[in-house]
Order: sequence, then C-alpha cells, then structure tokens
Amino acid sequence: MIPGRFGTARVVKDLTLSGGAGVHEDNLFLVQGPVHIHCLWGAIEEQLANLLSNARFDLYDGSATDLTTGSAISNLPPKSWIGKTVVATKALKVLNASSASFHEPILDVTVPSAGVMAMKTFVVVPNTSVDTYIRFVHGSVGVTSGKIRFVCEYRTMNSLGISPA
Repeated sequence: MIPGRFGTARVVKDLTLSGGAGVHEDNLFLVQGPVHIHCLWGAIEEQLANLLSNARFDLYDGSATDLTTGSAISNLPPKSWIGKTVVATKALKVLNASSASFHEPILDVTVPSAGVMAMKTFVVVPNTSVDTYIRFVHGSVGVTSGKIRFVCEYRTMNSLGISPA
C-alpha cells in the first residue's frame, strides 16, 4: 500500500493476460475490511490481443456482483486506459490511445474536497466467511495476451484495507 491522493491509500497490481479462448477471471485486489473506493482503473502497458470482449470489474466472494458492465478491449495499444467511471449498470470506460482521447469525470459529491473531479466512488464490505476479491473479467475467442497495470485508491473504514491478490 502506498499513499494516494486526498488521504487515500493506493494499491497496484500488474496483470499479464495469457491463455486461450474462454472467460478469464483474474483476482486483482483482496478486500480485507470495509472500504470506500475512489478510483479503480487500469493502464495498458503491452498491446492487448485481438477479440477480447466483455471486459469488466466484479466483486467476488464465491458469487460475482458486477461493478461495471462489459466493454470490448480488443487490440488496445500501450498507453490506453480502462476504468470504472460511473454506476455499476454502465460499461467499463475505455480510452484508446490509437488517437487522442479524454474522459471528463462528473463531480462526485462524496469526495470531501470542494471542486475535486473524481470517478464514481463506491463502498465495498467483504464477506466475513470467505475471501472477497475485486476481479478483472474478460472473454476471448482466441489467444489472450497483453499487460495491464491496475490501480485502486480507497479510504479504509477500519484498520483493514485492500491488498494486491
């Protein structure tokens, strides 16, 4: 855990995508206590394979709860960006670095600093009986490859927080 902005903590997880066709479910972060998540995103570090689809974040404790709905992430080049920017019923935001693009987040009144622009914040409480993870899920019809650096910034609500899985 490293300090984040606005008094938050930050955890980072590098994920190398690999494997063949099918659904891939990768544990990114272990949620150890109740947390208020301010940012959840990934930066593409190595070109993603063709035909990657339905990419999304979910919360997993033996059953999955979507944090976003799916988006296509095929062929995203390095320096592209994906993230949770709105409510769980909306798609994962994708900014493709093959051309200049930007995202202008809406003001989220749950961030205490006046005028601070933020992504959609949300609260996660882990299951006390089993490990609870924030996962990155995607589908592929062929070879899965590429590398993504995921970042989660949060405030803990007790002495526990989030760690890389």
